[in-house]
Amino acid sequence: MSLILFGKNIAVIESMEILVIGDIIIDNYIIGECTRISPEAPVPVINVTKEYSTLGGAANVALNLAMLECECAIFGMLGNDENADKIKTMISENGIRDLTYIDIHHTTISKTRVISSNQQIVRVDREKLMTPAQEGVNLINSTLNSFAGSILVVSDYAKGFISEEVMREVRFHCSKNSKKLIIDPKGKNWRKYEGAYLIKPNFKELQEIVPFAINNTDEDIVRGSKYILDTFSIENVLVTRSEKGMTLCNKEVAKHFPTHEVEVYDVSGAGDTVIAVIADLLNQGQSLENAIKQSILASSYVVTKKGTYPIHKQELDRLSSK
Repeated sequence: MSLILFGKNIAVIESMEILVIGDIIIDNYIIGECTRISPEAPVPVINVTKEYSTLGGAANVALNLAMLECECAIFGMLGNDENADKIKTMISENGIRDLTYIDIHHTTISKTRVISSNQQIVRVDREKLMTPAQEGVNLINSTLNSFAGSILVVSDYAKGFISEEVMREVRFHCSKNSKKLIIDPKGKNWRKYEGAYLIKPNFKELQEIVPFAINNTDEDIVRGSKYILDTFSIENVLVTRSEKGMTLCNKEVAKHFPTHEVEVYDVSGAGDTVIAVIADLLNQGQSLENAIKQSILASSYVVTKKGTYPIHKQELDRLSSK
């Protein structure tokens, strides 16, 4: 047995409104002062003054949902290490239902950023593909069968967990139970996302998946989105386009949503905020178009903050009332 489950009770997720499945990452930050260059090599010497960690990847989607006061659960794989302990502690502290499990053969994915004078000096990644063993695929079946909510979010960071086998089980569950499947995609295998209610690529991700050249123009985005709709039988395609806003395409409409001009400090985690706000508002019964407008407000706000910052309900309410 390569999995460590800690005897958790899957049945407790029956009351959860949204289930997030995906690649779980820990974002570590090392903050310090740089006053000299190393005599050993032409590199800056950082005197560390602060260190902290935040939830990243799929866990940041769940964190955004929790800060929006949505009952949510997170399912994913961790390694058998200190970073896994940190992640599980942060999940618990933020009121997220913890459905993570540990595979002793893997290492928890981490991104460590070294920052001085508000400038990122270097990022150190520790990762390898974390494809779930059959035991993990079996575990997702029991998780899905116990989930009574109406929306399931897949946060794919191309780290291996969102395999074809996992997505086959997710798609079957959503189709059988008429649940909305929302995808934040990565990589070039979009066949595994077939039949989703909504997929949210950014421009670069769309550019990489369509078999023809496109630019970040309204016409090309619509053309690329229609290819996705037809090829993968996806109901809605929402393309995030940086300063050009977002574009929604389905079989009825192609609509462009402008962004809000702000001074961008850090775009880390902004896509997680978008998908979380949309999932939360759809869960409340709001229209997709209104959810998109609110997600633009939210993402425009979080990029003005340092590091990965989750939007809070009070903050979104205040932005929406202006």
